[in-house]
Amino acid sequence: MKKLIRFNADHVFTIVQYTLLVYVLMVVCFALYRTAFLLAYGTAAELSPYRHDLCLAYLVGARFDTAAITYSWALLPVVAVTTLFVPLGVGVIKRLLSIYSLVVFVGLLIVNTVDFYFFKFFQSHFNNLVFGIVDDDTRAVLKSVWTDYPVIGILLFWVTAGVLFSRLFTRLLAVSAVAPPKSLFLKMAVLIAFLAWYIFGMRGYSLGLFPLQYSDSIISRNDFINTLTFNGANALQLALAQHTKDTIAGDARAAVAGYGFADPAAAFSAYLGKPVATADTALLYETTAASRFLQENKPNVVFILMESMSNHYLGLHSPTLNLLGALEKELPYCYLFRNFLSATDGTIGSLENLLVGTPRSPISQSVFMRRSLPSSVALPYKRAGYQTSFITGSKLGWRNLDGFVRRQYFDQVLGSNVLAEEVPGATSGEWGVFDEYLFNYLYRQLSTAHDKPQFIFAFTTSNHSPFDLPADYQPYPVNISDSLRKTLRTAEKIVKKNLTAYQYANDSLGRFLERIRNSPLGKNTIIAVTGDHNVRQVFTYDDSTWLSQFSVPLLLYVPEAYGTASVNTNIFASHRDIFPTLYHLSLSNAAYYNTGVNLCGPRAAGNFAIHGFNWAMDDKGCAVLNSGLRYCWNPNRPGRLMPADSASPALDALALRAKAYCAVMQYGILQELAKGPAEPRVTSVQQRR
Repeated sequence: MKKLIRFNADHVFTIVQYTLLVYVLMVVCFALYRTAFLLAYGTAAELSPYRHDLCLAYLVGARFDTAAITYSWALLPVVAVTTLFVPLGVGVIKRLLSIYSLVVFVGLLIVNTVDFYFFKFFQSHFNNLVFGIVDDDTRAVLKSVWTDYPVIGILLFWVTAGVLFSRLFTRLLAVSAVAPPKSLFLKMAVLIAFLAWYIFGMRGYSLGLFPLQYSDSIISRNDFINTLTFNGANALQLALAQHTKDTIAGDARAAVAGYGFADPAAAFSAYLGKPVATADTALLYETTAASRFLQENKPNVVFILMESMSNHYLGLHSPTLNLLGALEKELPYCYLFRNFLSATDGTIGSLENLLVGTPRSPISQSVFMRRSLPSSVALPYKRAGYQTSFITGSKLGWRNLDGFVRRQYFDQVLGSNVLAEEVPGATSGEWGVFDEYLFNYLYRQLSTAHDKPQFIFAFTTSNHSPFDLPADYQPYPVNISDSLRKTLRTAEKIVKKNLTAYQYANDSLGRFLERIRNSPLGKNTIIAVTGDHNVRQVFTYDDSTWLSQFSVPLLLYVPEAYGTASVNTNIFASHRDIFPTLYHLSLSNAAYYNTGVNLCGPRAAGNFAIHGFNWAMDDKGCAVLNSGLRYCWNPNRPGRLMPADSASPALDALALRAKAYCAVMQYGILQELAKGPAEPRVTSVQQRR
């Protein structure tokens, strides 16, 4: 065996040298592709202010290229290891490498060329629309390709390049036949180092928790420069992963029938509480009351979606386990709703539900990601003359937010790259810019914008595993008691990091609220804050603790001039009720897509909360829609559920209301999506940017 390894190690050394030469060659080829892309679609006047970002695009692009190259040529290290133990002749190895290299190269060439022309038409790298060749009339699509593009010239280019590179690969194999070191130890050390480098390359040279991903491509305010970082292979891989049309679109009537309604009109009747002859999405729109005061004194409106803002954790706060920080002294100035549920268990589901009222997600990663939806929460504010902004500490490439949110009537969409550039001293964690810097930016925008009232939808990221925090943050005490320690299902070290990150997020929020309240903005700025979902990795939940498992708090800061006489913060509510509430507090005679109730109005009494479009709760108990289970509140254990009696008309009524809500929301979004994916709004790159 030792003799065999010594003999074949010579072949391994050849493969290692060949792979490195191929890698360098491919990096150069990808850089040429990027340059052709730049020359074809970029303009000097537009890009000249972004010279630094343009250079960065090539550097980040090289990392994306490396990931594509190493995955595509993954057979090379496999062959290298295999030949240690399988005696293959040098002729066989060279033939195998030559054929494999040519196939991979031609494949990448085809992908990048098609992506180049795809961008020319759609103003985007490959996305879900690329599957139109299958989803649409395939013959018609192919005919369009034939008539609109130089197909013959492209084919000749591929053949010519294939011939030239076939000879080049043969030459590289000859160059790679350099005598290896004589020492078997050195040969093995070279192989190990090569494999380590290769794995690192497959991660896109990422040292973080995650390998390089699409969100890392958002490096500039200029959308075209962000586009430059990607290549066709990366884009195709992402498009394949995001091709979720079948889970988003569907038959609206079938969706309604799935909730037990004979037809959509029956669902609308149950939801609206009045007879409806024909289902019509126009019935889902309501109008706020006319108010001269609101017309003349338009308030700023800020909605903040906090990462993992747990209601359960809120109840654990104490002087020795400080989970609120500066937020503690701001709570008396806010309405605090605790019987409040998140839309879903995931960030993207809750985020999209809040943004456009959809029960189906992720739209942002589907063929409909470029649709402008009339249910967007920004639209009523935009119509009322507000400047509308979506601002997050996250990378905008996450879940295609950069493309999806821009089309939901937001005037500006800003992410971590802008915050890192414009907020002094801003630092970042794994998921984006730390919360305190996001809040600093929000305050600056509110305090410097005087020509228009502001509507801001903000989204934080800091309270997320691995729970990174700024190096200079000085935490409040986080001491876990013996009684609490017994309930943990995760290592205490991780739990403490989680609790400290939760504290940091709340402390940053509290300082922001205090700053607003003590400034002139405190008299004309309405703020709503909630969490995207609870944290579920620390504690074990069961049927009796569904409220703790699914709940997030809702905080409402309403200046005195805009407040109401009384608000019942003990009612049950959920994400669906937030924007109907904000519209009534801030807008006069404004039409809006109604997903819930105004929590400050008379209809809030008897409201219900819903989570995951499955668990409905009110003051009577909980109805689980998919299983038919019913639970009532345990009179001996506040906040805990227990199985209800077999006959429970009140809970059956709750289930019917919740099913009607789910059915109608499904019907509304599916009717809208049935209109098909939106076409690009403009026809030139310059206009789009």
